[in-house]
Amino acid sequence: MLQIGSVLGSYRLTSLLGSGAMGVVYGAQHERSGERAAIKVVGIADEETKLRFEREARALAAIDDPHVVKLLEVGEHRDALYYAMEHLEGHDLGVHMQLHRRMAATDALPYVEQICAGLTAVHARGIVHRDIKPGNVFVCDGLPLSLKLLDFGLARQVNTQHQLTVGGLGTPLFAAPEQVANDGRCDHRADIYALGVVVYRMLSGEMPFDVPETARALAVFMMPLMRDPIPLAQRCPQIDADIARAVDRCLTRDPGQRFDSAAELAASFAAAAHRSRSATLVGVGPAAARAESP
Repeated sequence: MLQIGSVLGSYRLTSLLGSGAMGVVYGAQHERSGERAAIKVVGIADEETKLRFEREARALAAIDDPHVVKLLEVGEHRDALYYAMEHLEGHDLGVHMQLHRRMAATDALPYVEQICAGLTAVHARGIVHRDIKPGNVFVCDGLPLSLKLLDFGLARQVNTQHQLTVGGLGTPLFAAPEQVANDGRCDHRADIYALGVVVYRMLSGEMPFDVPETARALAVFMMPLMRDPIPLAQRCPQIDADIARAVDRCLTRDPGQRFDSAAELAASFAAAAHRSRSATLVGVGPAAARAESP
């Protein structure tokens, strides 16, 4: 690890924020402006690590959107690579979901809309994130609600032919079946699948698959490829049918049956959530509200 006070490019390290398999993250301050930042540092252990880091930096550099963490600087320091990104205060969506185990669809709606907005910007640049999960969605402190997508270490351009490695297949139970199969069909709809898992968990407090305690790691990872997910209505019998259908559509094993874009998903979920809320306010069932809507 680097010493606090070390200077990397334009930034001086001020604190250690965390570490993981893909590097160490430090708090930092710009030497001239005083702007705060977070700096991710990765040792160049092998060519794959270097390529993965460079992919992440390129992906972030290509995107300018309020719902994607902003890249400030990229550089090399001795035997390590680093990039500086905007400083964020808050916590990841996983922490939030521990505090709010089940969310009503209307409460979940702004989260879905902002994640979809970030994905729309990502996909517009021809990039597939490939690791959408609660830990990679940051909930900024304060109001109004502000979410940002993080960790583009697995991101790839849709038109590249680079083969995935076992270490680059995403997170178990969030990775789409075609991502697990590694059959070359992985495109932006893999992110739609992963977001569907996130929303499923937000609404139900559970994952779309029942995992036996004795299941081996590989068996868990293969579940999306080998099994259909448990329908959301089975987890939440009282949920509006249109909301359940929207989430279940994200989780179909055939990418062609999913929403074709994050924007389409956001619009469908919003329409269902608003119908459900209207039905609740006027005291009629969701089915009646659907029948009365134009």
